[in-house]
Amino acid sequence: MVIGCAGSGKSTLARQLAGRTGLPLVERDGLGVKGSPGYLPAVADIAARPRWILDGAPYYADELVYAAADTVVFLDYPKAVVLWRVLRQTAKVELLRRPAVAHKPQGPSALRDPEHPIRWAWTLAR
Repeated sequence: MVIGCAGSGKSTLARQLAGRTGLPLVERDGLGVKGSPGYLPAVADIAARPRWILDGAPYYADELVYAAADTVVFLDYPKAVVLWRVLRQTAKVELLRRPAVAHKPQGPSALRDPEHPIRWAWTLAR
């Protein structure tokens, strides 16, 4: 399992690990909306599998996933590094209007959302 704040490089590392190990890659954001009726069963299904790499923290399902994981990689970079990465990715997503992993084009008004990647990184990065 690869975890860390927005811009920490979770998706990049998870893809590289999956490529090198042949393990199936699961993007947490692809399991459904956090807290939705289908989310917890989807996470439970992943945790029950014998081999996987999970890209992202298992919100609302910690006990299922952490108990099943044999390795947890926590990416913790300085705030300047994380902010540079998330600003660069946000600019690319917004200018090209193409999603990148869970980061989707939302326009400037989305910056008011406390869960926008830039605000999330600012709040969580050290």
